[in-house]
Amino acid sequence: MCRPTSAKSPDGNDVVLPAKQTTNTMRLAFGLSSIVVWPCMLLLPLVLNSNTFMHYTKVFQEDWYLVGDDNDDARKPLGLCLGILAVFVGHVFVVAYHYFVLKFQHWSGGELVSIQKEGAPKYYYLEELIGHLSQPEGFALLSMYLSGTWMYNLMPASYYSFEGDIDLGKVALCLICQDGIQYVMHRLEHVVSPEIYKRSHKPHHRFTNPKMFDAFNGSPADTILMILIPLYITAWAVKCNVWTYMAFGSVYANWLTLIHSEYPHAWDGIFKTLGFGTPSDHHVHHKYFKYNYGHLFMWFDLLFKTYRNPDDCSRYFNVKES
Repeated sequence: MCRPTSAKSPDGNDVVLPAKQTTNTMRLAFGLSSIVVWPCMLLLPLVLNSNTFMHYTKVFQEDWYLVGDDNDDARKPLGLCLGILAVFVGHVFVVAYHYFVLKFQHWSGGELVSIQKEGAPKYYYLEELIGHLSQPEGFALLSMYLSGTWMYNLMPASYYSFEGDIDLGKVALCLICQDGIQYVMHRLEHVVSPEIYKRSHKPHHRFTNPKMFDAFNGSPADTILMILIPLYITAWAVKCNVWTYMAFGSVYANWLTLIHSEYPHAWDGIFKTLGFGTPSDHHVHHKYFKYNYGHLFMWFDLLFKTYRNPDDCSRYFNVKES
């Protein structure tokens, strides 16, 4: 049963809000936050390509983004800095959304059900957030990879171009290509050699009931093998402009974070129907190790018969997506 919630009126007196009214308000706010978090991942490239005073041509000097015929001219750092910033801005919204998920869980009297029956891990939010952002094998290593490949001209020429808008079709292709290669690398880390597994992926598997902030908590070797190598192959397989690369990078990094959530998301039922990865799909991998090697999509697991439906894991799971 939900208890009445206290609030303060403008004159400073306590006002008791009916539990039903509070819960319904929180449900609405929770639903809205679930809707806006995805487009907010693309906020920076969308704003800088909008027909407003924020268009990149009105914000930055021309020589900051125009690339000439000289290959060395492509090393201008603006695209690199905006790309890293785009991921960070998107992540701010993902972190805020997850904080609201936890608050909704508290305010609604436990209306959300954790993915695993043992319950969601308990932790201090700020402490875990700081640890999540400061993990060297996470955003730090990813930023080093982006800086190195960008400044040493190791990317296709199209990536340095600011011409055009976000190509959503190529964003999708990048996500599919990245996840397909990541599926292969992930499976190889598990089966090629016990020593390779021990030194790369095993540290991440100490989380058998993960929470969202465990997403990049593993080892540098794991990040290199399962994220950076697929990223580089994807860059050459799907050639696009800087805005599309920016959008792909933000969606990829933030989606990878969201599938480690300890609670289900409002969109999980739709995602499951489409074969997109959900937190419960990924929890199956963390619990059993030998299923659900895909992250963003379950298509490759279905194709190679390594998929296990969380609904069939009633011993450990209490989430049933519909």
